[in-house]
Amino acid sequence: MQRIQKEHTLWFIAGLVLVGIAGRLGPHPYNFTPLTAIALFAGSFLGRKNSLWIPMAILFISNLFIGWHDTLLFVMGAFALVSMIGWWVGQKPQWTRIISGVLASSTVFYLITNFAVWFMHDMYAKSAQGLWHCYVAGIPYYRNMLMGDVVYSGVLFGAYAIASQTLLQSKTARNAA
Repeated sequence: MQRIQKEHTLWFIAGLVLVGIAGRLGPHPYNFTPLTAIALFAGSFLGRKNSLWIPMAILFISNLFIGWHDTLLFVMGAFALVSMIGWWVGQKPQWTRIISGVLASSTVFYLITNFAVWFMHDMYAKSAQGLWHCYVAGIPYYRNMLMGDVVYSGVLFGAYAIASQTLLQSKTARNAA
């Protein structure tokens, strides 16, 4: 896969941000949104600076409508780490790395955000057992997130691979003519 050309980057990023916002604001099962896939993809192909602000912009704008919560800094940190996982994926964007990146991203988000719930709220005892209960209670959300991340990453990375291959074939045909 080749890098996105500079002249198309701004429009592409705007599209990703809009899709991310719509995915969070529209009806969806809990945690089944495109945000992780967008953060992972941005980290893989849109450069380090862009990859960090894109998910933050999606969170900020969508939270203007959804509302703010006390674990938001943990959520933002988790998405920053997802973008950084994308940096690793982008070094050799092969399907094995993409799948590993998706699994790692979902898991990192689950571990960080459930820790935040345990740490910030009084819903669970402040003990190892309380933390364990918090993680167990979060499994349905993790399952939904993992399924969403697989679907949205498959669509995003797959569409990008097809588009890149099509553009490459088009350039090769023009150069041969």
